[in-house]
Amino acid sequence: MRLLWLTLAAAIATARADKVAKFESLARANGGVVKLTSASYDELVASPRNYSASVIITALGPQFSCKPCQIFDGEHRLVARSFQGVRSAVHPHFFGVLDFEDGQEIFRRLQLSTAPNGLLYYPTEGPEAKPLAKPDTYEFNRNGPTAEPFAAFLNARLGVHIPFRRPPDYNKIGSLVVIFVGVIGLSFSFWPHVKLILSSKALWSATTIASILLFTSGHMWNQIRHPLWAGGQPGKIEYVQGGFSSQYAVETQIVMGLYGLLAFSAYTIGVTLPKVQDPLRQRLGVYVWLGIFLVVFGALMGIFRIKNPGYPFHFIF
Repeated sequence: MRLLWLTLAAAIATARADKVAKFESLARANGGVVKLTSASYDELVASPRNYSASVIITALGPQFSCKPCQIFDGEHRLVARSFQGVRSAVHPHFFGVLDFEDGQEIFRRLQLSTAPNGLLYYPTEGPEAKPLAKPDTYEFNRNGPTAEPFAAFLNARLGVHIPFRRPPDYNKIGSLVVIFVGVIGLSFSFWPHVKLILSSKALWSATTIASILLFTSGHMWNQIRHPLWAGGQPGKIEYVQGGFSSQYAVETQIVMGLYGLLAFSAYTIGVTLPKVQDPLRQRLGVYVWLGIFLVVFGALMGIFRIKNPGYPFHFIF
């Protein structure tokens, strides 16, 4: 009986070693990434496991137009190549990728409707075993499709150090050098015109004012979060989204326009109108521009009240 158990244990150990060797061979043949199908995915994540595996479930086909999938595919391979030669002191790790065209059954089974998705499977046996019912999920919405946060995610959870270094982008470096040399050459060739532009107070003033209006109106938030241009219910368009933690893209144009009109009104009242020689025209101008200032300021307060109903913003009238 003891001999039977020893034979069975040896057979199991051999099967596990063959399984690890198989996926190591597939990884080496594909730049450190194991290209999976539905069957090989099940084989990779099946228990028991004396290794860990991170699986990216993606949709790379052009018909899906999944830009994050296409971006992260290259980023994922950078991390996998950086991991080559690095091994945990206790267990190996495999980088797997399962494309929709090769794993539709897995998409249905996991009830996935978006891509990419990242899953991290821990060993189920050995000193670093974690008896988790479900794998850890890598949050692309929060981390984005870049290599650095993904490498940090694996380092933190696997207890290994992936010496990730992004390779230099020689095309970009070359382009910047060419552009720099070209700008320097053109500057010497057209120096009188360049000097006129650099010394133009009107140009610098307009650029400064435009930049202030742009960046104080929420433009960078739009660039980061990519919100809808407008929203609302069917038949009713909403241009200002309630709550100070979200906004529509059109709010940037609205708030920028209001700020600009307020600033122009104040400038006209304080600088332009005092130079008007005709008292009647000067007085009429003050009434008109003061009225514009009050109406625009009231509209701005109305927007602030929509954004933060808990604060006592009031329309000016």
